[in-house]
Amino acid sequence: MLTSGRNITAESAFTIAVNSLFEYGQAMSEKQKDQVWELCHSDSDIQWATTGYLAATSQYAPKAFEKLKALLTFKIEKAGI
Repeated sequence: MLTSGRNITAESAFTIAVNSLFEYGQAMSEKQKDQVWELCHSDSDIQWATTGYLAATSQYAPKAFEKLKALLTFKIEKAGI
């Protein structure tokens, strides 16, 4: 299996954070990228919200995306990233 040993949910959360909150990563240092990567892999709330967004119906997906972005923003700011 190609995804063996990988946390696809955390990787998705990282991609969403970088693309939606940090101008597709252009506004980030490597240290910030590493910190966001670690946060997405260690925070179960972020992973649950990401799963909720990815599994959402097309009608609910925009709301789930906004909830995920708000949670990511809160957690990233709280972590001082």
